[in-house]
Amino acid sequence: MSHSVFKNAAVADARHERRRPWERRATLSVGAQYAWQVKTSDLSLSGMSVFCDVALPIGTRCDISATFPLDDKIVTMRVTAENTSCILVNSKGFRLGLRIVAADGASRELIKTLMALG
Repeated sequence: MSHSVFKNAAVADARHERRRPWERRATLSVGAQYAWQVKTSDLSLSGMSVFCDVALPIGTRCDISATFPLDDKIVTMRVTAENTSCILVNSKGFRLGLRIVAADGASRELIKTLMALG
């Protein structure tokens, strides 16, 4: 059972693009003061969802960084995102729906590569 902690949160996370399951550990930071370890859930060309121990207010800008193996290399993806939804999901914590608002060229290419993998 899950429920929304913010009004209209379920509607706000309605990405219209294909999503790819993508479970990785990542770091979510808000400014230089706050950082949490999160687990990603899915990825699309315009956003992602992550599980976090804290509820972030809708509209919060954050930075996400994930380092992982890809094609025999270790790569790092860094994006800036805006929180569009926050839903409490049982013992997993809060599922945040994040819309990517900025990414460097290498990170954009990584996202395209990951989406092409299936």
